[in-house]
Amino acid sequence: MKRTLLWIVILSTIFTALSSAVLWAETLPPCCKKETAKEESKSRSTRKTQMYSQLEITAVEFKEGKIVVKGVTDLPNSSRLLVSIFEEDQKSAPLSRSCEVTEGTFVAFLTPPQEWQGNTQFLTVKVVFDPHTQIPAVNRATGNNGENLQSEKAVTQGKSTLLVTQGVVTLEF
Repeated sequence: MKRTLLWIVILSTIFTALSSAVLWAETLPPCCKKETAKEESKSRSTRKTQMYSQLEITAVEFKEGKIVVKGVTDLPNSSRLLVSIFEEDQKSAPLSRSCEVTEGTFVAFLTPPQEWQGNTQFLTVKVVFDPHTQIPAVNRATGNNGENLQSEKAVTQGKSTLLVTQGVVTLEF
């Protein structure tokens, strides 16, 4: 009888200790749980990197003394774009202005030179995303050298990839 009672006490102590260990393990932060770390590692390896490919000019107009260039893109918010406008015959230096992407769109306002007033101009409008002019948050998304840019508009320049789009327009000033 004493032996049976002793065994019951020993087994009950072992059971209590194991139960406490299980409860303690459940309260550990995720970084300490092997199972969670394995799941996290698995999800990292199956997570796909987002690729960016869209950069489109949707409108170019002369309005209230400014050339307004509008467009759409899938680049992250705060991405910096360089918008340039060249005369078809390249008589003068190009007009350039930077702008930022907001909610998948961009707008740039450029002031035309005085000599264009009263004339019709044939212009090339070019928009460039350069990974080297971006803030760190945008670089993390697109890659420091544009590794996550993939499109027929992706242009390799040295070790970098840029997104470039352009179009030809006729504007009356």
